[in-house]
Amino acid sequence: MDILFTPTGLRGLTSFGGLFLFMAIENLFPFRKRVDPILRHYGVNLLIAGGNAAILGIAFGGAVVAYARLLETRGIGLLHLFPVSLGWNIVLSLLFLDFVTYLWHMAYHRAPLLWRLHRVHHTDRDLDVTSASRFHLSEIGLSTLLRLGVMTLWGPAWISVMIFEGTLLAAAQFQHSNFKIPDPF
Repeated sequence: MDILFTPTGLRGLTSFGGLFLFMAIENLFPFRKRVDPILRHYGVNLLIAGGNAAILGIAFGGAVVAYARLLETRGIGLLHLFPVSLGWNIVLSLLFLDFVTYLWHMAYHRAPLLWRLHRVHHTDRDLDVTSASRFHLSEIGLSTLLRLGVMTLWGPAWISVMIFEGTLLAAAQFQHSNFKIPDPF
């Protein structure tokens, strides 16, 4: 049970929890009719995601959170030059990391070389929860390296990084899910 409360365990719990929750909802209340057979579609996307996770898990493992802990203990980053409470660190870090992620995502759409990597995500014929994890291995690697650089500049608390990583994944899974959201009225 202790493995669940490690950074890797919590990320896995968030990943699989969101995957199965949104997968169940989108199969009960689909928004669009599928183009490809569901098992083939799930198989391809989950094979890509699983392969990436296995390779990057070996290469980076819990490096992002471990690096955030190192920065925090050594007082590296802007938030250490202008100390704020943990609550403000979390709020400011979530906003800053989300903004940088947005800019990075825009770069993937606008820079031809980056688009060549990112279009793997956009070639999915059936947009669903599994599409949130369908990325070129190099795109994930580049995004991770960028995040490490941004963290060095910013200096978020490690818990801020944990919350951001989990929230980013859950939000992506929700945004890509193929389920009908009822009208409010």
